[in-house]
Amino acid sequence: MTAFLLVALLLVPRSSVHPANAQAAPCTAVNQDLCKINHLIFIVQENRSFDHYFGTYQSPDLTQTVDGLPRTAGGDFSTCLPDRYLGHCAKPYHSTNMYNVGGPHSMMASTVDVNRGKMDGFIKGALIGADSRVCVMDPKAAKCRDLTGPQGQPDVMAYHTGDELPAYWAAADYGVLQDHMFSPVASWSLPVHLFLVSGWSASCRNTDKASTCVGTKQPRSPWSFPWADISVLLRANNVSWNYVVGDSTLINCHPSGAAFDPRQSRTICTPANEEDSTTKGWMPMRWFKSVMDNDQASNVEHLRDFQAHLAAGQLADVTWIMPSLRTSEHPGHAGIKPGQAYVKDLIDTIGASPFWNDSAIFVTWDDWGGFYDHVKPPYIDNLGYGIRVPGFMVSPYAKQSYVDHQTLSFDAYLKLIEDRFAGGARLDPTTDGWPDPRKVVRESVPLLGDLVNEFDFTQPPRPAPVLPGPPRSADSGPWPERWSFAYDPTPTN
Repeated sequence: MTAFLLVALLLVPRSSVHPANAQAAPCTAVNQDLCKINHLIFIVQENRSFDHYFGTYQSPDLTQTVDGLPRTAGGDFSTCLPDRYLGHCAKPYHSTNMYNVGGPHSMMASTVDVNRGKMDGFIKGALIGADSRVCVMDPKAAKCRDLTGPQGQPDVMAYHTGDELPAYWAAADYGVLQDHMFSPVASWSLPVHLFLVSGWSASCRNTDKASTCVGTKQPRSPWSFPWADISVLLRANNVSWNYVVGDSTLINCHPSGAAFDPRQSRTICTPANEEDSTTKGWMPMRWFKSVMDNDQASNVEHLRDFQAHLAAGQLADVTWIMPSLRTSEHPGHAGIKPGQAYVKDLIDTIGASPFWNDSAIFVTWDDWGGFYDHVKPPYIDNLGYGIRVPGFMVSPYAKQSYVDHQTLSFDAYLKLIEDRFAGGARLDPTTDGWPDPRKVVRESVPLLGDLVNEFDFTQPPRPAPVLPGPPRSADSGPWPERWSFAYDPTPTN
């Protein structure tokens, strides 16, 4: 954050309005304590599992334990996954490499990795991917030296510690770490991001009629989503929102063609500076019928505009922030350092703003990226849950150094938004005026935890955390567009 921006943030008058709105929405929270939170911010990164990032985490006072990598009574890892190329099973290993390849994260890969709840298919699943299978089949290859463990384990078995993730572990020390946060769907980024803002993923025969939609883990409809997204309830309650994407993203460029092809998420509407853009699979909010029909497309904005509004004393009630490719931490495409520095910068900027005292910032990763996780996902419906992902929350009212063991998914984000800003109304096709054939209203599933339990509203608001690590500008790469064996990753980058 530049000195100019910091000064601007400290001098602007208190405000909670979006540039397009004249006044803040009134508090309609079902729990009046939630009225202390006027801004919900959701930062979504890419493709890491909980065990991969927090599997060995311990709270500072050692009183909070996580459901991390399983160990024997003697402290050794008890996990050992079959690896026919090594000729023996493979255990988790500590990797200091800041660039990982991981494995496939498709619907098929999820099925293979979970293996009917055995959670032992991750190495087999890595063989599905053209990039990841190379070092599984030939772990001694020179190009694989930084992508395999000390016994030749593929990096789907790698885990990181606070040495590699200082900002993330410090944020967990400050606030709440969620050790049972599951991706909402057993699939890849597009259906996950559809769930993030609508509680459903579907393909539709007619993009004007939600009644023609069928729930699916692999949506292949044209780029128009006719069922209700959360903006329906936000608009009805005069609640402002922003969906923030990378600065080079061509926001208004509609992916042409009939059916969605996962490859098109990068090859259609590709800007000249692709590393600073957000791929289409991470930003479906722009193409919901409700958003388009109600002239709210401008609520999808670039990161630079979000930063300018924040400096001018403007912050929406609800904000989702998607990374650019370079800052995404997406295995095979981006490194850990640029992504972690970017998230740290976002938290630092909001923490230094007049909005900190009534905000809550949630950080998560959209899917597991092929990395090992030992917890079997609960069954909610035929779409999910997916494999466990990291998640943490920082807020002046966050419980301190607290591990939340509740079963959570991105559906819990929607539930919190609805309980704080929509009087507890749900994205329910029987009540929201947008009938569709979804069989489960995810926010109302009894197993789903309540994020309200992560706050302590009896405490005075705490100052923002001081997170370690370099500023974003100090570690900008370069990182490859996608994994290629022409590129030789080094642990020091």
